[in-house]
Amino acid sequence: MVTDAEGNVLKETSFVFNDKGDLIEDYEIAPNEGFEFKRVNEFNDKGVKIATYIHNEDDITVEKYFYDENDADKIVKIIEENANNKNTIEMEYDNNGNVILQRIFDKNDNFDSEIIKTYDANNNPLEVKVVSHRVKQGGALNYALIYEYEFYN
Repeated sequence: MVTDAEGNVLKETSFVFNDKGDLIEDYEIAPNEGFEFKRVNEFNDKGVKIATYIHNEDDITVEKYFYDENDADKIVKIIEENANNKNTIEMEYDNNGNVILQRIFDKNDNFDSEIIKTYDANNNPLEVKVVSHRVKQGGALNYALIYEYEFYN
């Protein structure tokens, strides 16, 4: 719970776990901001998250996320849905379990963009490239994040 100097609640977060220790629900209430939501997670028999539902203050589902995993229980596909949009994200991993590629498709299954990630020998991110494959009004947005590390003894 977050309060101001007078003790008024600014934000409150609650968590609910199942018998396996999986986070099945969490709630966030921010009375002064008029914001409240509930997130509900579903898990398969192996304890892998397969779906997330976001509910508003009226307990109406406003966002949905569905997850597909591979044999190693790594998420390989995410479907995001809300009232205005639906995206599908496909993911690939390296041998160390790092996400190296994310392909994003729009609601019509058009290839929208991709995120390409590289890592060093210690699995630290080196570069993240975001490449848009669809030119939208104003042009395509492509950029790269470069990580640099300094180590001190």
